[in-house]
Amino acid sequence: MNTDTIIDGKLQIPQRGMQRRSSTAECGETTRVPDSDEQVAIAALRDSEARYRLLAEMSTDMISRHDLNGVFLYVSPACLQLLGYLPEDLVGRSAYTLIHPEDRDIVADAHYAVLDKPDTVTIAYRLHSKGDRYIWVESTSRSIADQQTGTIYEIHVASRDITKRKRAEDAQRFMVEVSSVLADSLDYQTTLGNAARLTLPILGDRCVIHLLAEDKIQAVVVAHRDPVEEVVSRAREQYYAIARDADHPVARVLRTGEPLLTNTVPATELDPASMVVAQARLDRDVIIESYLIVPLIARERTLGTITFAAGPERRYGQEELVLAQMVARRAALAVDNARLYAEAQQALALRDQFLLVAAHELRTPITTLSGHVQMAQRRLTQTYNLNERDQQALQIMGDQANRLTHLIDALLDISRLQEGKLALECVPVDLQTITERIVTEAQITLDKHSLQLQMATEPLMVAGDALRLEQAIGNLLQNAVKYSPDGGNIHIQLTRHANQACLVITDSGIGIPPEALPKLFDRFYRAANAKHHAIDGIGIGLYVVHEIIALHGGSIEVTSSVDRGTSFRVILPLLQSPLAIALES
Repeated sequence: MNTDTIIDGKLQIPQRGMQRRSSTAECGETTRVPDSDEQVAIAALRDSEARYRLLAEMSTDMISRHDLNGVFLYVSPACLQLLGYLPEDLVGRSAYTLIHPEDRDIVADAHYAVLDKPDTVTIAYRLHSKGDRYIWVESTSRSIADQQTGTIYEIHVASRDITKRKRAEDAQRFMVEVSSVLADSLDYQTTLGNAARLTLPILGDRCVIHLLAEDKIQAVVVAHRDPVEEVVSRAREQYYAIARDADHPVARVLRTGEPLLTNTVPATELDPASMVVAQARLDRDVIIESYLIVPLIARERTLGTITFAAGPERRYGQEELVLAQMVARRAALAVDNARLYAEAQQALALRDQFLLVAAHELRTPITTLSGHVQMAQRRLTQTYNLNERDQQALQIMGDQANRLTHLIDALLDISRLQEGKLALECVPVDLQTITERIVTEAQITLDKHSLQLQMATEPLMVAGDALRLEQAIGNLLQNAVKYSPDGGNIHIQLTRHANQACLVITDSGIGIPPEALPKLFDRFYRAANAKHHAIDGIGIGLYVVHEIIALHGGSIEVTSSVDRGTSFRVILPLLQSPLAIALES
């Protein structure tokens, strides 16, 4: 049981071990003088208490002692700096009266934990300070027990202000959430709306995002803590567009690119719609709200503004301004990226449309040209004894016409792939037969290259479109030949691995730089070293191959080293035989 007493607001420590037979000398009884051991113990106790009080009063942390119910028995002078109270204002008062209602359960749990075990317990919570505000503190508590009986009679607590640290942590966590929301989609109006709601109530009760459109400033996002007020605010903001040269806070921030912070907003300075509402309610110039407007700037261009507004009980300061600017930078980046993406998509759509039209328009004259070249070759060869130079010229004409035909077909394939119209006519196909035919036909046309084919002994049947599979394998083989300008061996290996067919085509050509490998199957992409070796192409062959293999449920991988060659590995699922299916079932 605690026998400490409070006199004049100060904690009085009893002298343990001193006992008196009577409180009066008039009874004829004499007071027992403590023996030497007791005197030493009393002196040690007083010395310990003096040191404790000295350390407590010198500490910048608030040191406090509590009874088992949480009532202050002693509070160090640091409480004035921490909470604005004098020690005598708190002694005798329950600590729970200062704790934020939402944090009382946390503190109660820590209180019981301290009573259950002698270990220290550290928690963070909010304490009410003078000035009607709460601060964040980090408190470490420990129970104090009687050395002889082990009975807990006090709790000692050391508390320090962590408001700045807590705000920094909350701001960092908040910005991670905002950044995640803004990066979630390229539909910037949706992401801006989600981000605006995330800022409430951290940065205000209302958030409005304006974007510049030609000579008008239009509200694209309006968010409010009150759903009803949000509907009203959205209708009001969208009805009243702001002229770019208007004398309006949003227009001023847009023109100057500088933030605007004010905590004194008379009704006459609000936008017309807001002023009507304010005057209808109050009919006089009074403070309606505080606001904070920051510009949305990306690539040195001001795209719009973001406005945070709150009631008169809130005051914006430097911390809110910094946080608002961080939000604005990320929001501006999201808007700019979305617009760039939309422009890029529009450009790609126009390009694809042009390629489609061009391919269709070129197909007929190229087909006609190829036919006439072939007819001229036959007639001139039969009628005239052409010299080698003329025969070579006719051959080049035919080859170039065929090349243009293949190029047009590839462009048409890209358009079909983009529109999802590249249809496959899948039937059981033997990959060995296709691969062997392609390699045999290709070897006849090659002078500097040797094609070495290695295949499995059993048929490798897949469900596929024979023409498209021939196109894919042929493109890979032509690619190996093209990027081996000095000739050499090209290895083609077709094997079975479990229920998959594996086709590997390896050359010893110029190779592919490591930075180009992730982009190799992109449309119109070509590695930089191809231009260095004067190898022509427009970067569509491998894209078409990748898409054809994917449509067959397969995959394609590439490994390469510069000047040491490249290896493409195609995996396709095999058709299972009826016997295998029966055995598995």
